[in-house]
Amino acid sequence: MSRQIDKTFKSALRDAIYQIGTQKGLADAAGIPRANIGKYLSGQIQVMRERTYQKLLPFLDLNKFSLEDKGPLELIYKSRHTKPLVEIFEQLDNDNQRQVVGFAENVLKEQDRERGAEFTPEESKHFAAIGVTCKYGMEFSITLSSLCWIYNVFLFGKLSSRILSNSNLKEMLKISLPANNCRELRLKLFTIDVYDDKPYDILVMYLNGSPPKFPTSYFCNNKICKIFTLSANVNTVFGLPDESVFDLHFSEQEYEDLKKGKTLKIPCPV
Repeated sequence: MSRQIDKTFKSALRDAIYQIGTQKGLADAAGIPRANIGKYLSGQIQVMRERTYQKLLPFLDLNKFSLEDKGPLELIYKSRHTKPLVEIFEQLDNDNQRQVVGFAENVLKEQDRERGAEFTPEESKHFAAIGVTCKYGMEFSITLSSLCWIYNVFLFGKLSSRILSNSNLKEMLKISLPANNCRELRLKLFTIDVYDDKPYDILVMYLNGSPPKFPTSYFCNNKICKIFTLSANVNTVFGLPDESVFDLHFSEQEYEDLKKGKTLKIPCPV
C-alpha cells in the first residue's frame, strides 16, 4: 500500500520540521532518510510507502492543515498543539498576557536570528529579478540564471561562508559583480550504466574558463527531472542549511536539450 503526497501532507511536514528545528532532526526522530524529506516537499517523490508514512505520522498534525479555507486564528484554536495553550492564555489577566506576548516575540526573534531572518520585500524583489523565489523562509526555487549568479558571487565576492543560509543570501545581494568578467555557467548530463536495464544520470556543472571553476556533479536517482532538488555533497561549491530545500527548475527547452546530451550555456544575470 502507498500514500499520495498531497498539499495537506506537505504543509504538515513543513510544520513538523519547524517544530523540531531541522529536516535532519525530523528524519532522525522518524527513522527515515533525510534526503527523502526534501524530495517529499519538492514533489520529486509523489508517492510514499505505507511503512514510511506510519513512521512520520506521529510527528504530523494533518488535521491542522486539512481545510484550505482555515484562517490562521482558526488554525490556532483548533490545533491539538496550540488549543490548550490558548485556553490557558485566555485565563490570564492583562498584565500576564502582555508578558507572554513579549516572551513569544523574543523567542520568534531569536529563531529568525538563527535562521538568518526572513527576507524583506525589497530583498525578495531583488531575488525574484534574478530568478530566486522563497516560501516559508526555507523553501527556495531557483533557475539556471540564478544558479549562475550564485556561482559568480562565490567566485568574485568575499564571503565568510559558502552556506546558502538566509543571512548569507542577504550578504550576497550586496556584492557587485564585474559585468564584463562574469563567467558562463555550463551544464551537461551524462548517463552511466548501473544495471543493464537501469541507467542513471549525473548532472555536471561548472563556470566556464581556463581553467573551469567550481566543477560540481550531482548524482540523479534514475533520471533527471524538470525540477531537481539540490543537495550538499563533497563536490558542491556551496553548503545547504539542514532546514532549507533548494529546487532547481529547468525550462522546457533546457530540459529537452539536457536529455539530448547538449551542453547548456547560461550567462550571468547582471
